[in-house]
Amino acid sequence: MHTWLPRLLVYLKLAPIVLLTLLPGRALAQAWPAVPGVDFSTLNLSQFDDRELEVPYFLRHFAQVANAVVESGPDRGFLNLKVNREPADNQNYNARVMENQLSLAYFYTARRPWNPYYGHPAVRVRLEAMLSRWAQIQNQPGSADGEFDGLYAEYSPSNWSLAPTSFGARHAAETLDLIIDSGLPFDATTLENGRIALRRALMALFTRPDMRNAAKQYSNQFSASYHAALLYLENWPDAQLDGAFVTAVNAAAKQDQSPAGFWYEAGGPDYGYSEVHENNLRVALPRLRLRPDLMPVVIGDDTEWNDWLAASYVPQPGLATRTLLVNAGLNTRTSHSYLNPTPRPMSELVPMSRSFASTDSEFASSLVTRRSQVQSQFGNWGALNTNSAYAYIPAFVHDAITDLNAWNPTAEQRTVADAALLCLFPGSLNSQFCDPRPIILTLIKRPDYYATFTTGTVLVRRQSYGLGLLWHPRFGLALQAVADTLPANPWAYGTRRSGESGGATYETATLSAAITVGGSGITPTPGAHDLPDGEVIATYPLAANGTTYGQKTITFAADAIDVDLTHSGAFTELLPLAHASDTTATATATRLTLQRPDGSSLLLELTSPSATLTVGGTSALTPGIVRRAVSIAASGRLSYRLTLSADPPITPPQVPAPQPITPPPTTPAPRPSAGGGGGGAPSGWFGGALALLALARRLSRLPPID
Repeated sequence: MHTWLPRLLVYLKLAPIVLLTLLPGRALAQAWPAVPGVDFSTLNLSQFDDRELEVPYFLRHFAQVANAVVESGPDRGFLNLKVNREPADNQNYNARVMENQLSLAYFYTARRPWNPYYGHPAVRVRLEAMLSRWAQIQNQPGSADGEFDGLYAEYSPSNWSLAPTSFGARHAAETLDLIIDSGLPFDATTLENGRIALRRALMALFTRPDMRNAAKQYSNQFSASYHAALLYLENWPDAQLDGAFVTAVNAAAKQDQSPAGFWYEAGGPDYGYSEVHENNLRVALPRLRLRPDLMPVVIGDDTEWNDWLAASYVPQPGLATRTLLVNAGLNTRTSHSYLNPTPRPMSELVPMSRSFASTDSEFASSLVTRRSQVQSQFGNWGALNTNSAYAYIPAFVHDAITDLNAWNPTAEQRTVADAALLCLFPGSLNSQFCDPRPIILTLIKRPDYYATFTTGTVLVRRQSYGLGLLWHPRFGLALQAVADTLPANPWAYGTRRSGESGGATYETATLSAAITVGGSGITPTPGAHDLPDGEVIATYPLAANGTTYGQKTITFAADAIDVDLTHSGAFTELLPLAHASDTTATATATRLTLQRPDGSSLLLELTSPSATLTVGGTSALTPGIVRRAVSIAASGRLSYRLTLSADPPITPPQVPAPQPITPPPTTPAPRPSAGGGGGGAPSGWFGGALALLALARRLSRLPPID
């Protein structure tokens, strides 16, 4: 195809828009007509497709949101309603507030039987004002020619930064695409100014050193630009931008992701914000599939990320809803501690991702449940919360216009993937995941437990290192440290000296430990590595503010974990236990037994004298799982043992053999209209081949299946 042909097609699409904007009588100076409300008595939920199940709520409140667009003055086009982003940040310089231009674009262009706003002039004039404002609030550094540099602000008038630029670009790109595809009347100058601003933003994201450096710290904020770039290039082919985009994606694979596999958030791992990154890939995937130069990079990165997740998450047995618990003490930005599977279409190409994805039957069931919920609320959502960060967020549009959840694994495929979770390794295994900052995660799998132990530099004073996660295949979760704001965190692990005013433990600060395996020292190296077999012993000083108060040794033996520490003066040992809600607790002065009805148990036994055990009550973690704070008061020395066991003993399950992946076709599906059907076509042979290689790599640790 000639390089000029795609551009010509876009201009032909724009021709009716340009002609209609030149017609007399537009009367831009006149007061805006009000956007009318929707009479839900004339609508029926059956008119909404499954991908549109979130739309009725936003439709119900759309008139209020659209009418809040400022009509005149210096804030013309600003959405003066606190429904997206934190209320305190609803300021006229905040580009994130302007992302709701996508909501207006969606309802203006959605040619659907339930939508009274299709082509509505009152929506159009507000959308034109919002897009125009978004283009104008880009940073203008003051050069003689008035050139903008492509960046947007969020938290202050001069906070020109990655997140508002990248997420703003994604919403603006979708806005422009919807308008162009619709062929509806729209001001051509505003459309072109929006395109120019979008291109500047993308070039800034892909080429400016400050943006690339910011992406090394906050990966989710950069990957939002993938969808924006792909949409732009689909409408306006641009070799320079395309080249910069490809270079930036390849750079992100090397710089924005740790050698250990996690995506950097505030310089370290954060399971909550990395789910945003995963969603960014979900949104971009229909178009990424059409780029064989980019998909292998994205698949490789997501494979490494899911390898990290496979070492970090453990499944809770016996719950009605599949729940996986995570090594939550490492989080740099959130307190994310568990995961219920959701659609992860990347799991078609990254087999390990299937452990964290909803299955095809679960997804189908969730649609039935959600439709029933929406039906019960239909038209009766009450008043819009106008002092909220999440009352009206435009992300619903991405799902509504494209089938983003086009692939879900079967239950058998997820079971195969589960076999590569490190906690389910059938025997004993020692592994280590290391980042050079450094963060060193040592993983110990024994027949009767799985434990994580973290050392390194605490990047944010909310992280909890040391013993982070303890799990048994039948008992389930037994201990989980959680990152949270200090000193109020009740779920940090470790030793707290008497009189510590901040409430922190030694393990909520940078921790350096000597680790031996089978009596030999281990030197951590960046990446993910299996360690030799043998007993793991970690020894580290109990130190604060340059003073050493004692030493702790944790021995990960074959059938128990032994902790022995010495300390000058009084101290308290904190154990953030967590367990199934059907567990019975029995405590004495020196022992705590947690017993489940299935015969599995956790025994905490003090093996040194003059220590006092205090067992707290429970608080909900998630349905079926509770937290229980346990503390041990001692002075001088403390020894205790943690033992997980089951009666009768655990029998490792048989795992289905992995099935070959049939390479999907490369022919793209038609681009849907704003009310149309599915997304892009599956990837080609390279996706299937890489997926097979990734699964083989993860399953290589497993013994042969009889």
